[in-house]
Amino acid sequence: MDQDFVLLGADSPRLLALSRQVENLTSQSPARFTSVSSARAALAGGMVDTLILDLDSLQSQTPVIELRLFLECIRTQGTARRVLMVCRSPVSFELADFFEFILACRIPWDGSEDSFRRTLREHTSIGNLVEMVSFESNTIEAGGNRFTTQMVEMVPLLKQLKRIAVHNAAILLIGETGTGKSHLASIVHALSPRSEERFVNTACGALPPSLIESELFGHTRGAFTGADRNKIGRFEVAQGGTLLLDEIDTLGPTEQAKLLRVIETGEFEPVGSTETRQADVRLIAASNVDLREMVDRNEFRADLFYRMSVLEFHLLPLRERSLDILPLASGFIAQAATERHVPIKSVDIEFLNRLKEYSWPGNVRELRNQMNRAVMLSHDGLLSVDTLSPTTQSTVARASSNPRTEPRERWQLGKHMFESERQLLQSALEAHNNNRSATAKALGVSRAGLYKKMSRLGISSASVAGD
Repeated sequence: MDQDFVLLGADSPRLLALSRQVENLTSQSPARFTSVSSARAALAGGMVDTLILDLDSLQSQTPVIELRLFLECIRTQGTARRVLMVCRSPVSFELADFFEFILACRIPWDGSEDSFRRTLREHTSIGNLVEMVSFESNTIEAGGNRFTTQMVEMVPLLKQLKRIAVHNAAILLIGETGTGKSHLASIVHALSPRSEERFVNTACGALPPSLIESELFGHTRGAFTGADRNKIGRFEVAQGGTLLLDEIDTLGPTEQAKLLRVIETGEFEPVGSTETRQADVRLIAASNVDLREMVDRNEFRADLFYRMSVLEFHLLPLRERSLDILPLASGFIAQAATERHVPIKSVDIEFLNRLKEYSWPGNVRELRNQMNRAVMLSHDGLLSVDTLSPTTQSTVARASSNPRTEPRERWQLGKHMFESERQLLQSALEAHNNNRSATAKALGVSRAGLYKKMSRLGISSASVAGD
């Protein structure tokens, strides 16, 4: 069916009010359905301009599996050009896969016609919210560990790491504390031909400066005060496998010089020894600071940096991975619930909002710890805002109680997203001489997906070449 407005949900004062407001604004009666099954049958093969879901009533009257199938259908098949949801009650944890989708489509409607007009106006420029959150996750996994993202900016990083993992080459991972550098390094090791050998994770920043050289390369008995026996260093412990040197920026000049030699020749001597030994390790280095700035300040050897930076990868902080926050959180919640034998049944919508609003200075590690705390403090299977730490809540509260003085239009996310996406698409078409196939490939979308975007963004296809 082709219809401008479709309402789905149980008969309720809220949905009846929405129906009347649609009639007042459009002079036409919206199609209304009270069950998911009837809506799916009616919507099959058609296109709806605006689909409004009363998620509260749907959760109470629809089997979870049926509701999941319906949400997946409208999220991936483009059933509607715009999806709006009215949702005030907690969301079933069985719908965790759709937390991001639900928040993206949830409308701030207070029941008034002015509020409804504003909702329609501000969501129009966003267009099809389905496309914004429905693309397939990108994952790298091995050895029982996985790293998943829905951020298109991180896709090249994962693809390149997969290719490089099979080669015996040194890698440099740069990212803030808690972004998952050690986790990624262990996956790279598991994907490599060295996966049957040891993966040795060394936190250089946790080692006393006077002992770093000994810890890395070993020492002989009597090499220094307290050296009462020979010691094998990390390079020998990791022989045949992979050695991760985390916080490589904390190494001193002597250790940096020795490290460069190992990378170039594989040779080193233990402290106090003249015997040259051969290291057979795959080296992965990680840092949470910009090594280029340290090179400029003569705090890090330039030759070592340029040797390592040939295969350099930057991990985004969690605050720049907005689409990953809720999927990661739901995974951590499920893991904590299983480990602590605490069943989680539902999640308050405001709890999800707080997760999205918080800046996560501790990144993925902080998110994991917060979800563990929330599970332990949950009551009757519900995750509510008060299960989050006071720090998280107060940080969000301070941010929300400090309104900006700029014009309101500046903060209309939909408007800016629409203009940015339109400009990007037009630039891509021009760069590829208006060839749709080449443009779709460059953008990482299908040709059908490109056509949909062009239509939604008001870009004419009349003068665009096919192949």
